[in-house]
Amino acid sequence: IVLYRLGSLLGALLCAMGGVTNFFAAMQETPARGRIPAEAAKDLLAEARRAVDSGEGPRAGALASAALEASRDPVERKQAFELVIWAALASGEVAAARNLVRTTRGGLDPYLEAAVAEADGDPAHAAALLASLRAQGDPRVEVAATLVRLELKAGNARAAAELTLEIAEHVPDEDLERIAGETEAAGAGDLAE
Repeated sequence: IVLYRLGSLLGALLCAMGGVTNFFAAMQETPARGRIPAEAAKDLLAEARRAVDSGEGPRAGALASAALEASRDPVERKQAFELVIWAALASGEVAAARNLVRTTRGGLDPYLEAAVAEADGDPAHAAALLASLRAQGDPRVEVAATLVRLELKAGNARAAAELTLEIAEHVPDEDLERIAGETEAAGAGDLAE
């Protein structure tokens, strides 16, 4: 105002522009103050995985969400997003997990999608996803073990037994005995032995 009264319109404009610029800069800095450093994302992901594995769904979800926010790496962000979904399942929030899967346009681990489908009451879709993974050569024992369980639930003891034979060295003896018993009861005794 003083510069304007002294006849310096340009000086008044420059001073006002500086004030506006400083205001906008200060507004942009505010959200970043509480931001977690990107380097911490790996540690958050590891801790979130441990929390999911131990059944601590809410804690895992909070950690995975923080990792998702902190990371700038696309691979880490994908892992964090998948952990958010696993955390929702661990917390019993099936609808939330289903909605998160639906918001993506593919690219998620099909094993995770199968877990959500099974929890959501669609074991046939879950089995189809897992069978597709096995056909593509996925070596994870948990994929095969889940497929065996789904086949047994569906009454497909023969398919479960055949798959169990493929992964027998990774399956506990008591599970092998149960599968053999169910296979024999289903009339596929030749595979039960």
